[in-house]
Amino acid sequence: MVCLALDRTRDLVVKWAQGGAGRVNLSLQTKSTTQESFVGCSFEATAGSGSIPHELLELLEQAVKGTFRTGASNSVPFMLGGQQMVFNAQTGKSFGVTFSN
Repeated sequence: MVCLALDRTRDLVVKWAQGGAGRVNLSLQTKSTTQESFVGCSFEATAGSGSIPHELLELLEQAVKGTFRTGASNSVPFMLGGQQMVFNAQTGKSFGVTFSN
């Protein structure tokens, strides 16, 4: 597992290549013995980058370690037997995180 250093006082900017249809999803999670915190953002894949504002990062539980998850998703609506349905495909990868403050 890769471990990333993260500064809560700065926006977390993430860039990706070859963005196509769908969305890029970013999330951070911290967990202590008494509380769990989660922050997530979703961006159009064609944007090529996204930023999680530091104001959201500062809301995370004051843990030293956490999990950063990246992923992609795409949804396609369709009709089935007269009912509106949605097909959703997702993929993702998790990384360990240490917080610098």
